[in-house]
Amino acid sequence: MAPSLSEPVNNKIDVTSTAVEKTIEAARDFVDKLIMPATEELGLLVQESVSLWRFKNQIRVLTEARGYCDKNGISPQSSDKLIVR
Repeated sequence: MAPSLSEPVNNKIDVTSTAVEKTIEAARDFVDKLIMPATEELGLLVQESVSLWRFKNQIRVLTEARGYCDKNGISPQSSDKLIVR
């Protein structure tokens, strides 16, 4: 017997959780392949920018230290010791 128009139609789709998980994993892999190379390049670009900023900051600090020494008559000496944090 065919359902009448006044009765609700109950169409259920039987999807197993493994099928859903495989679909999600495939989508994740696809997005990773698209986005990860760009993300890695962006990370390297930021790393290079930070390295350059740190280098310039070290030069600025050393220049200020030299000016301070000159202004106060201090004769800086080189040292063989290395300070590591």
